[in-house]
Amino acid sequence: MKESTITLTMLWVHVPFATAWIGIALLDAFLAVAPGLSAAQRSQLIRLTLPFVLLAIPVIVVTGVWQTVYNPVTRPQWSWAILEDLRRTTYGWALFYKHVFVVGTLVATLAIKLVLVRRLGAAASAGLAGAGSAVALAPEARIDRPLQTASWLNLLCCLAILICVVLMVYQLH
Repeated sequence: MKESTITLTMLWVHVPFATAWIGIALLDAFLAVAPGLSAAQRSQLIRLTLPFVLLAIPVIVVTGVWQTVYNPVTRPQWSWAILEDLRRTTYGWALFYKHVFVVGTLVATLAIKLVLVRRLGAAASAGLAGAGSAVALAPEARIDRPLQTASWLNLLCCLAILICVVLMVYQLH
């Protein structure tokens, strides 16, 4: 297969996975603040997308690295020197910051899916064993706060990625 065919195929895979990733970030942010959900329900609903997230991470990273190496501005860049040449352009600058925000959303999503949701689920289990009164709601709200913060930071990273992509596409015209 030719390099251009592989690049186009990688793009066809990358864009739907990245779009779904942003959709999951939106869903997580909505579920983190949705009224009327118990901690257990919130935890279970956010955890539902974990299999896709674990599949999407290597797909997005591999296809993204390919798109970076075979970008439309420079020749294939398998060296740091060529990468530095790319960073001197507006396209390369936007691509660099896009990578920063991609790392941010990967870290935030993994923190949400693997750490914060488990804490929320554990707190919900402990709350169910304790008193079922209104007093038990205050600690649950405290437990939700890190999840809400991470979800909104994740969403901000996704928005920043979209802004960088718009700038990159604009630079190609």
